Amino acid sequence: MCNVMPLLAYFSRMEVVGGAVLSALLEPLVGKLSSGELMKFARKKDVEEELKKWTSRLFEINAVLRDAEQKQITSLAVKSWLSKLRDLAYDVEDVLDEFQTEALASKFKSESGVNTSTTLRLIPTCFAGLKPRVAMSNVKERSKLQKITVKLDEIVKEKNNLCLRINAGGRSAGHRRVTTSLVNESDVFGRESDKEAIVRLLMNIEASDSRLLFQQSSMNKSKYVMHALIADLARSVSQEICFNLDDSWKGGFIHEQTKLGSAKVRHSAFSCHRYDISKRFEVYNEMKSLRTFLALPISSSPENYFYHLSGKVLTELVHKLRRLRVLSLAGYSLVDLPSSICALKHLRYLNLSYTAITMLLKSLSELFNLQTLNLHGCSELVELPSDIGNLINLHYLDISDTNSLQEMPLQISKLTYLRLLPKFIVGQGNGLGIKELMKLSHLQGQLWIIGLQNVVNVRDAELSGLHEKLGLDELALEWIDNFQVSRNGGDELHVLSSLQPHRSLEKLSIISYGGTVFPSWVGDPLFTKMVDLQLCSCRKITSLPPLGKLLVLRHLSIKGMDEVKEVAVEDFPSLETLIIEDMLGWEQWSWPNGINEDVGKFPKLRELTLGNCPVLIEKLPSHLLSLQKLDVYNCPRVTCLPEMLPCLRELNVGECQEEIFRSVPVLTSLRCLKIRRISGLVSFREAFLQALVELQDLKMEDCNELECLWQDGSNLNKLTNLKHLRIYYCEQLVSLIKGEEGFLPCNLEVLQVIGCHNLEKLPNGLHSLKSLRELEICKCPKLVSFSERAGLPDTLKRLEINECVSLEYLPEGLMTMTDENNSNQYLLEELWILECPSLKSFPRGKVPTTLKSLYIWGCLNIKSLPKGIMSNDTKGMCFSHLEDLSVDSLSLTSFPDGEFPTSLKTLHIFNYNAEQFPSLSSLSNLTYLNISNCPELESFPERGLHLQNLASFTIWDCDKLRSLPSHMDKLTFLQDLSIQNCHCLTSLSESGLPPNLTSLTMRNCKNLTQPLSGWRLRSLSSLKHLEFGGTSPCTDVDFFPDDDGLFLPSSLTSLWITNHKNMKSISRGIHKLTSIEELRIGSCPKLQFLPDERFPATLGRLLIRSCPLLEQQCSKEKGDYWPIIAPIPYVEIDGYFLPYLKER
Repeated sequence: MCNVMPLLAYFSRMEVVGGAVLSALLEPLVGKLSSGELMKFARKKDVEEELKKWTSRLFEINAVLRDAEQKQITSLAVKSWLSKLRDLAYDVEDVLDEFQTEALASKFKSESGVNTSTTLRLIPTCFAGLKPRVAMSNVKERSKLQKITVKLDEIVKEKNNLCLRINAGGRSAGHRRVTTSLVNESDVFGRESDKEAIVRLLMNIEASDSRLLFQQSSMNKSKYVMHALIADLARSVSQEICFNLDDSWKGGFIHEQTKLGSAKVRHSAFSCHRYDISKRFEVYNEMKSLRTFLALPISSSPENYFYHLSGKVLTELVHKLRRLRVLSLAGYSLVDLPSSICALKHLRYLNLSYTAITMLLKSLSELFNLQTLNLHGCSELVELPSDIGNLINLHYLDISDTNSLQEMPLQISKLTYLRLLPKFIVGQGNGLGIKELMKLSHLQGQLWIIGLQNVVNVRDAELSGLHEKLGLDELALEWIDNFQVSRNGGDELHVLSSLQPHRSLEKLSIISYGGTVFPSWVGDPLFTKMVDLQLCSCRKITSLPPLGKLLVLRHLSIKGMDEVKEVAVEDFPSLETLIIEDMLGWEQWSWPNGINEDVGKFPKLRELTLGNCPVLIEKLPSHLLSLQKLDVYNCPRVTCLPEMLPCLRELNVGECQEEIFRSVPVLTSLRCLKIRRISGLVSFREAFLQALVELQDLKMEDCNELECLWQDGSNLNKLTNLKHLRIYYCEQLVSLIKGEEGFLPCNLEVLQVIGCHNLEKLPNGLHSLKSLRELEICKCPKLVSFSERAGLPDTLKRLEINECVSLEYLPEGLMTMTDENNSNQYLLEELWILECPSLKSFPRGKVPTTLKSLYIWGCLNIKSLPKGIMSNDTKGMCFSHLEDLSVDSLSLTSFPDGEFPTSLKTLHIFNYNAEQFPSLSSLSNLTYLNISNCPELESFPERGLHLQNLASFTIWDCDKLRSLPSHMDKLTFLQDLSIQNCHCLTSLSESGLPPNLTSLTMRNCKNLTQPLSGWRLRSLSSLKHLEFGGTSPCTDVDFFPDDDGLFLPSSLTSLWITNHKNMKSISRGIHKLTSIEELRIGSCPKLQFLPDERFPATLGRLLIRSCPLLEQQCSKEKGDYWPIIAPIPYVEIDGYFLPYLKER
């Protein structure tokens, strides 16, 4: 990760723009004008004299630039002059770039070695303008150049009137070499040292992660927003030539003032929207000189999160932006590219990473100037262009994480300037050979060579020249992972021997190699910079090379060596992590001189993983003095842990025998212990418990022979630090502690017991745990009750009992007792009693006044709620602080006497069989109200719901409900109203709906007769989401919405239309929804017509499901409605995403 601080420091020093830009732009221009090849081409074009004039003028202008840079701070005239000069300099650079490209095309023709007619056929289509029959006339071309000359003369004349001084020291404009870096030097402002640092920084950012310029969003932790300081500073230094779309696209519109200055914009970036509509990008139509179009996917995991771009943006916009040098479409769900992209002959940088692209256009190989092609994370990519060798200026080709790409074109070897090629696939037969790597002599960074089984001639491997590629830091060599076919281990040994890399390599991976031994260079101490070594799935290897001589090796991974019997314990002075897994034949460690002594062998080892080594019988290295984490799994014959583990903080043991815990050293640093599937473990021995002196977290899972944790009376004085105890799915666990008292560690804070199907009782000692905050008992079907003395500590804050189907009684003491003989005070804040059908009642007493959340679901035999949740004392006072109350599937016929407490914020009532509810009028703090499946509910109180803070109101499955509460229009804070399956409901509130609704769902109210016009939806100016589902007398219509669009508010952004059996068309009234972003249409069997015109330009997502008459009409390219839906960024029909509709 590169450091963004130099960029911040650089911007913070910037005060001016114009001259600083030009000092980085003019000098390379003069350098280009001095190019012999360019002037030779200019002579052919008969424009040499014009270019010489440019050189003269630019030298004259450049001589006063330093003075102009200083004076622009105080002189508006100088600042204006610099602005004009900058724009003209960009035009000059574009012309020169075109000439260079034409010269390149000309050279391409001359070097092809074929006749003229054939040559013309070979010239890329994007250079069709260079063919004689359509080429620009010399007169026209000279006229274009002469106009620039006139402007240069005007710039010089204006300069003379500004009294600018010539640079002290006679600063030369021609000393710079022409740059070919990823980030054009001419686009970077400022002092030389700063400028060079920033160029490198931006190159690193592009190469790694553009999110370095961003900070995590406070609204959505999975997304990022541009760092405020970066954004402010960037605006201050780049007002005219840089455009941030995010700043200008507000409320679905581009400010007119923005459009006025768009012609001068050269660089633009924007954050991707989930659904990017074409309207958002219309401002770019005027940016004919744009050089940078940079999409920034801001998801923290772009590989799992596509953005969707309207196809109209690419088909109609790209060909207008002919001067683009940087184009990024990263993160968009693009399957293919428009052919117009071939016309971008200036293009240097193309980023298609994390797109859904399957193959690239053949014409993409006609972009001769392309330097960077980023295809990282294109998981669907299956093919590269066969003529990719035409991209002779390509420096960076990132095809990492392209798992569907199984072969590479032969011409890849023509890309002799390549510096980055993370993956090289050796082809079969006449495919790409390994020896072609010889031609790619400039490769740097990472290289992963796949398909080495296809190397037939060992000499080809020698010719690859890996040992000469000194820029490589990481190398992976991989054969096919199939050892069932015939493989020649000797040949593979020769190939691997020939692929020896240079000795400064830092990371090496050898995967699925089929030889029986490694060549001598693997583990050679002359690899003095090797820090990471991975040997994986080399299943025929019988012995490992000596690796301890790699003195700086920090990470070692050995996996899948089935034939290896021994692993040597060597001196690893720098090793920090060691992973040995899937070693099916490994039997023992081998010790130097046969002496079992490893003191000092692993002085820095921090993490050790041993997994799936089923026949390993010897003990582990004993002195691991720096080890912090140890994982041992499926090593059933390993019987003891290392003897010295003074720094061990985390121990994970799984699929092993109980013997491994019989001889354990005192683990003075161990904080976390996780145990899984330990055979023979019935209970812990006391000696083992005495070793866990610092343990804080103990988790046990799937230990199916475990009957109890320990015997009653075991000395637990060493477990005083244990705070979290979790026991999951231990089938034979009968009780936590075997014995009458059942004491647990005294400072336990969290106890979870889940899926222990034979658990019959909880320990009596629960009540003594004065630090216990959370107790969770789930899926323990044999637990009938808490034992008589198993009360709960008064410190408990959360109790959850879930799916304990035999539980009949809760522990006494759960409730607060206030009689003369018994007074206690609990701190319980959350109580969850779920799916306990045998539970009949709550204990005596009242719920604690500290209780904030009460959830009781699926307890079918509970007939009354606990006391203390209602306000029912004689003075009308309520001591309850309950904030969340949720009851579901009980046998309640009524609530306790009194009113709900005023502290209540959420109320959920499900499956309640009474006709009326307690009064809700006192709930001034209630924000969420959900009433569902209450079959006897017929009406609400006549005076309505005076809930001034209610924000969400849901009524579902209330079959007898005849009307909504009166005075709904008084619920001014209500934003979300959802009504479903209320079949007796005939109308909505006569007074109208809540005026500030943002979401309204009306679904399957089959007797609703009130006309849509009576709903007064248009008056709901804040309504964003409307779901309109199910057929009823008022919704049984042929088309929707009304043709004039008078029923729906223009504020709608989301409209769902579902289950309308007679609806035949979506009418033109949809165009009145000028803010619509999402339209869902489902289960409308007669629907066959969409509006004749395109959907509103704001529509970003269209989903159509179970509308069979529409399906064929929406088929890709052939369907009648294809032109209507094609511009929408995301279209899904019956589960098929738009780009794949034609493959159905």
